[in-house]
Amino acid sequence: LERSTMKRYLHVALIVVLLLLMANLLIGIGVFHESLGLIMGLLVLVHLVQNRTWWQSLFKGKYNVQRFVLVLLNVALAIGIVITMISGIRMSHYVIPNTIFFKQMGTIRLIHHYAAYWVFIICAAHVGLHVPVITGRWPELKRALQSQNIWLQGIVALICLYGAYAFWYESLFMYLTFISDFAYFDFDQPVLLFLFNYFSIFILVAAIFYRFFGVRRNG
Repeated sequence: LERSTMKRYLHVALIVVLLLLMANLLIGIGVFHESLGLIMGLLVLVHLVQNRTWWQSLFKGKYNVQRFVLVLLNVALAIGIVITMISGIRMSHYVIPNTIFFKQMGTIRLIHHYAAYWVFIICAAHVGLHVPVITGRWPELKRALQSQNIWLQGIVALICLYGAYAFWYESLFMYLTFISDFAYFDFDQPVLLFLFNYFSIFILVAAIFYRFFGVRRNG
């Protein structure tokens, strides 16, 4: 496979695995969730290796508001993923069995809980900042975005509006502001609807950051 094609598949895999991880209580919190977590870690590692030149250029060139936001979010995302991975490994019962005291478990669970939701939001922002970069590897998607098609714009707008509703319905505000120590799931809700809710939230956040801070490319 060509390098650009591999990156395309990697981007899709990262988003799909992330959405499945957010649905942990609906699709299983045992070995499946832990296995997905390890897969996510490996995918992130591959992503970092593929984009290692970005990290090497951190102290080169000038900084404007756009670049500052980009670096801040990328560093925050890297820290959040590390925290989520370490806390997940410490709580593991199946893939990487651990012996851990109950008091420690409570603290680590909270860290994992809050970090996971922040990683989700920052990951969406990260994608929004890199929309032109990503679409550069998807010619069909790039042409669609550049065509200013009113139907496409309408669909994206509807998804964003629904994402705002899903943000409220899924109580993300409570998790991101550390109000709720537990994730509340509607167990009568179909898994596919839950995944679409989170996908819509992801698109909403990505669209906001693309609109205000996205990396712009000519052509």
